[in-house]
Amino acid sequence: MTSATVKLLAFDAALHYANAYYLGATTFAATQALPLVEGSLLTADFAMPEAGRIRGSVADAATGAPLAAMQVIVYDAAFATIAETITDAAGAFRVAVPAGAYTLAAADPAHRYTATSYGSPINVAAGQDIGPFPIRLTAAAPVRRHRAASH
Repeated sequence: MTSATVKLLAFDAALHYANAYYLGATTFAATQALPLVEGSLLTADFAMPEAGRIRGSVADAATGAPLAAMQVIVYDAAFATIAETITDAAGAFRVAVPAGAYTLAAADPAHRYTATSYGSPINVAAGQDIGPFPIRLTAAAPVRRHRAASH
């Protein structure tokens, strides 16, 4: 028999409800891993809280051009990752979170831009749509590579 280890979460693609994690964990990282054996059945119930939604955009700090495919991370007060998303072709993002205070950060998975966070914490209530929160990324300094001289 084949077996694997899995983590369970529930999410709402329409962003009406915040993500819920197995056994009430607060983050995906804190979710208990479960053994899953081929042919077995695993049942789980989730209570999904009504979400607040944060929207914003990510752009190049120098040109103002929107940046697609940038990673946007939402952290709680303890800097645990609560949610993540990727900007669309227009540099826009929208993410659902439970009520609370959060910090937003953006990063370029390709490392062309330096990661940064939105200036101040954002307070979100259940059912609330807030934003836009603009995040501006600065182009990363090019990496200099030196060649060793051969004699």
